[in-house]
Amino acid sequence: MASVLKPCDDTRIYEKFAISLSQKYSVQILARASQYLPQRNITFKSILEGNATPFKRIVAWLRYLYHLFKSRPDIAIVHSPELLPILFVYSLFSKTKTVYDVRENYYFNIKYQQNYKGIKKAVLAKTICLVESISPRIIDGYILAEKSYDLELISHKKNYCILENKFAGSFNKIDFELKNKMNH
Repeated sequence: MASVLKPCDDTRIYEKFAISLSQKYSVQILARASQYLPQRNITFKSILEGNATPFKRIVAWLRYLYHLFKSRPDIAIVHSPELLPILFVYSLFSKTKTVYDVRENYYFNIKYQQNYKGIKKAVLAKTICLVESISPRIIDGYILAEKSYDLELISHKKNYCILENKFAGSFNKIDFELKNKMNH
């Protein structure tokens, strides 16, 4: 499993995917460094440290490609669209099954949020759209993080399932009446 911007112990990657898969398989997570130690049958490998500069991202892509060739996984799961081209290169030399975890509608996020401006925003949004639209050529299955992605995105129309991003923690119940009495 791999992501460039998420840490190895990201809730979706680690808790929803890796822990479940580790019951039957050996799992490697290639992502940003983590301060936590993984459970049995799970290993963390940092492919990006510090700020995600363009140079460091390219290094992360190369590290991911290197690890794919070194470990030759039965299944490769990517959790970010920027790793899809790397997975494409690897698929030319391998019969590894591939899965794309669509965590967000990246095209809409780039297009409508204010993180990028002008030509950079347009080029990045179109690039994501292009990469995701050609992904069915190499992706064996898709996992969608939201039900709405079934309608919003067209690239996943072959094998997919929905594993929603739902709160996985625990709530601390607050007695609002008691809290209000204490504040008065």
